[in-house]
Amino acid sequence: MGAFNGALIAQGHTDQLVDIWDNISIDKVFALSKKEVEELRKIDYSPEVVQNKVKKIFNMLKDGGLDISRSKKMLDDYIDEDLIRSRGIDFGLVTVAINELRAIEIFIDEMPQGTLKDYLLASSALPYFKIEKVNGIKYLDGGFYNILPTDMLVNKGYTEIYQVPLHGIGRKKPFDIDESNVTLKTISPSEPLGGILDFSNDLVKKQMAMGYYDTLKVIDGLSGTLYCIKPVNDEHYFLDFLKTLSQEMITELTEALEIERDPTLRTLFEIIIPRIAELLELEQEVTYEEIITSFLEVQAIELEIDRYHVYSFEELLEQVITKSHTYTEKKYRKNQVVEYFLKNEVLSRMAKESSIRQLAKIVIKGAAKRYEKGNQLGGTTQ
Repeated sequence: MGAFNGALIAQGHTDQLVDIWDNISIDKVFALSKKEVEELRKIDYSPEVVQNKVKKIFNMLKDGGLDISRSKKMLDDYIDEDLIRSRGIDFGLVTVAINELRAIEIFIDEMPQGTLKDYLLASSALPYFKIEKVNGIKYLDGGFYNILPTDMLVNKGYTEIYQVPLHGIGRKKPFDIDESNVTLKTISPSEPLGGILDFSNDLVKKQMAMGYYDTLKVIDGLSGTLYCIKPVNDEHYFLDFLKTLSQEMITELTEALEIERDPTLRTLFEIIIPRIAELLELEQEVTYEEIITSFLEVQAIELEIDRYHVYSFEELLEQVITKSHTYTEKKYRKNQVVEYFLKNEVLSRMAKESSIRQLAKIVIKGAAKRYEKGNQLGGTTQ
């Protein structure tokens, strides 16, 4: 559906595109019975397992694949090739010619008049679709050759590019980029996008909200992993906070990390903070703001605070403090920020997760105590 979305954006019909996705359902895209829709919803379409599920999908559906006649109707109803051409926008896509084992990277000005819809269909032809020939050639989804064709825009001469890797099935073609001539910004989904054929309304609405805030984070230079947090950009603000952590808090951090040193400020800055940065797998040049913000996010997710909002650091901290007074700890559940940090096996997964959660509570508890006393973070200390 990526090329379909891109075509409607190229037409300038973004409001119509939002309306389509607000009302989407799988039976509007594929000709399926209610029973078949329910069977499809039971299958796990996550990228890591979908390749093992193709046979099951084929066996479940008649005639060897999903009927895409309704997808064709969507193209007929919404795509206006002449309008896109008249607007002079460089709209391009990728597909693979199966018969010729050849990738096709093509812009609309290279397509013969009247063939855009055929190319849109070809660019999204997955193996479990009823693949039909276009001018005697069978095509396959372009993601099998290059799931992120940024190089097409680089080769076209664009110098400011926003790319959106979806981390789905497919191959990312490597290419070199001259960073002195091209500004490349990446907008990555902050959570998994769900199954390839999952068109459930709740998931779609969540994805659109997530996409909006993930984009806002990049464009406005916001910080945060899952939350959008206005950066303070003042290391003294957070340095002063760390310097005024109570002896009790430093002792708790020392014990949590099993550090055999006296719980002093020197231990905090020389041992504890570098150990925390390593645990969170942050860069060596990590700032105090990034460390404290990461822990604030861990607590915010734990307390189920709405992530689709732009917060200042203190606004989110206040939300965490307020919610923590009434929050009853539930049985263990997945914490998405913790999951983000669980990237390797330097520590056992369980030990690492436990450490992150525990350290987050200690650090944010220290911030909460200061905040509730009416001290603004980074203010004068006694």
